[in-house]
Formats: sequence, structure tokens, C-alpha cells
Amino acid sequence: MKERFAEKKQDILLLVIDLAVVVLSWGGFYRESFGTDTLFRRMMPMSDIGGALDQQRYASYFLAKLLYDRGILITDHYRLFFVFFLVTIAVNMWLLQKLFWRTAGNNRRGDDLMIFGYVSCTALIFSNVLFAENFMFPEYHVNYAFAYLFGTLAVCAFAG
Repeated sequence: MKERFAEKKQDILLLVIDLAVVVLSWGGFYRESFGTDTLFRRMMPMSDIGGALDQQRYASYFLAKLLYDRGILITDHYRLFFVFFLVTIAVNMWLLQKLFWRTAGNNRRGDDLMIFGYVSCTALIFSNVLFAENFMFPEYHVNYAFAYLFGTLAVCAFAG
């Protein structure tokens, strides 16, 4: 019982650290964005939603239409969806790190340095400069969040 509690405590600590890394890396994007794309999507949301369908981005269309039908525009609630995106990215980091941790731990050569390397590299994936493109378009935060989440779940399912 104590062993299971210690494992859960370690999981929670790792998740908090991942959230801190993500917030420190991308917290500066917590703002009200008024780019021309965002303003257009605020004024004519169905034009953008329909455009996703025309360009055969069906998952993007489904999510945007589902939220729009419930009276929720991502551009009107930018900060809420930004926080949702940050939390989702932290959960993705956590899931991948747990996977690598388990993989390295099952490996006979899995020493602490190897585990630290896996965990650090996973954090770098989500905190490097190239990842910043995901934060430039607030109207797509939900799409990116689910895309990364589904990708992470696929990797975890594949790795077993």
C-alpha cells in the first residue's frame, strides 16, 4: 500500500513539474490576441468553420461546429482555451515520460541517468522554439490540444 502511494505521489509531482515547465515556457502567450485572423474569426465564425470543411479538415470542423452550436467561440474565450491547451500539453508530457520511465525501468540497463535523459528530452519536445507555432493561432488551440493528446495516446497504446 505504501509503495502504491509513493508511486502516485511521484506521478503527481512529475505532472506538477511538467505543468511548471510548460507554463514557464509558454505562459507569456497568455494574452488577448487581436490578430487579423482572430478578428475575422470573431466577426464571421461560420466562414472559418465552413472553410475547415471545404479544406477537408473534418476533425477541426467537427470540434469548431460542436462548440459553435453550443454558443462557444474559441476566439471569445481565448484565455480559457489557452489554459486548456497548456494543461493538455503537460498531460501529454507526463504520459510520454511515464511511458519512457516504464520502458527504461524494464530495460536491464535502465539506470537513473537514462531515465533522466528520456524525461528531459520529452520536456524539450514541448518547450522548444519550434513548438511556438502552436500558440500563434488561438482559434486552433482546441484542435492542437486534441491532436497532441490523440498522438500521445496512440504512442502509449502502441508501446503497450
